[in-house]
Amino acid sequence: MSCYSELWRDSQEFGALLMDIRGRWLPMGVLGLSAVHKAQLLAALCQTLPRRALLVAPDEMQAARLTEDLQAFGLRALLYPARDLAFRPAESRSREYEHQRLAVLDAMRNGNCDVVTCSVEAAMQRTIPPQTLAANCFTLRVGEICGVERLVARLLRAGYTRAPQVEGAGQFALRGGILDVFPPQSAAPLRLEFWDEAIDSIAGFDPETQRRGEPLEEIRLTPANEIVPESTEHLLELAEKHHAGLRGKGSTKIKLSLQADIDTLRSGLRPASIDRYLPLIYPQTATVLDYLEPEGLLAFSESFNLRERAGGCDKLWLEDLRALTEEGVLAAGLDRYALRWPEFLVRAEALGVIYLDNLPRGSFDTPVRDLISITARQLTPWNGMLDLLLEDLEHLKERRDANCIIFAGTEKSAKALADDLTNEGYRALYCPVPPAAFPKGIIAVLPGSLSAGAEYPLLKCTVIT
Repeated sequence: MSCYSELWRDSQEFGALLMDIRGRWLPMGVLGLSAVHKAQLLAALCQTLPRRALLVAPDEMQAARLTEDLQAFGLRALLYPARDLAFRPAESRSREYEHQRLAVLDAMRNGNCDVVTCSVEAAMQRTIPPQTLAANCFTLRVGEICGVERLVARLLRAGYTRAPQVEGAGQFALRGGILDVFPPQSAAPLRLEFWDEAIDSIAGFDPETQRRGEPLEEIRLTPANEIVPESTEHLLELAEKHHAGLRGKGSTKIKLSLQADIDTLRSGLRPASIDRYLPLIYPQTATVLDYLEPEGLLAFSESFNLRERAGGCDKLWLEDLRALTEEGVLAAGLDRYALRWPEFLVRAEALGVIYLDNLPRGSFDTPVRDLISITARQLTPWNGMLDLLLEDLEHLKERRDANCIIFAGTEKSAKALADDLTNEGYRALYCPVPPAAFPKGIIAVLPGSLSAGAEYPLLKCTVIT
């Protein structure tokens, strides 16, 4: 347990919540929580049980704010973004979000994160199945016998693009016994030098100056695309089969479009519009939910807003699909790129979702087996004026049974605030890192910040930011 989860140790509501989760008495609802309360409660659950979690918010802005709060409470929290699909051959776009999604999925699969947050749109979008991601992730080590040509074949299969010189993520270049590659999760490209079939050295380098960085013993490569066919030949076979099966009115345009991609595949290249082949390449429907471990925690933030947002995404997609079908870009069989909200709910209910809501709104989207209310109040952030802070702290000056935690921004400002509070007669302690437990009756001042402050009257705990 961390110092933040220790604050909940004597809470009856928290004890009941732990009992429900351990006994799989799910789905369940927890009420009375604003965004910062949700982050602190989920952090306490992950650290106490201990388990990993997936938190779904209505939109990406709220998911990003929750991610920052979870990180402030000591968790390895990652944001899983939504992505735009490119269906038209002429469309070009940045793959930054796609690369970020792949890095998060790989971290979930390997247990290298505590919590993943995402919007409901991102959660419903289809993605690379876990087994396919596992097959296309690999680690390379100095001294390993792998062979340049075999490595190039693996990179091409994983969606990397061959280029004369590496300039961006997802590219590689080969010059004799030197292979440059830019993994999506890396801040800089990497240079591998080979001695015959063995990797002689690995190091990062600056693509502009070509200056090498510190040597590395190993590197991990993830795919450069979410959509990874078994091979160009297999994708050609899928496209030809789908082309031959198209019938009826309106199929002429899509058949012409598919034929252009088939010609590209026959020449040994992959089409730029590979996104539209996702339903053919991945017949099984996989989302970020499939990366949550069996005992992991699935939480929904603000269920009513989730439903409204998901309904809006469904409606917008149906309008786009109608236009793309009339244009001859998509057709039956090439139209399933995300779960619909009812399908998503079925999967969430099977996993055992925890609804984290602020106010009661009648019923939840799935029947709940328990309902717990948390007594909590959100506090507006402190504006930095010492006299205003002293007014807020006056009632705590003589108390020895309460906790007060202040996130003061930078380390310099946190240390200065602790000194100021001590000079004003308060028992204050500067904590450069979170302590094992927060001492009662002492104001703990830490660097960092939250989206808002929080007060828990029953826990006798106040958090100021």
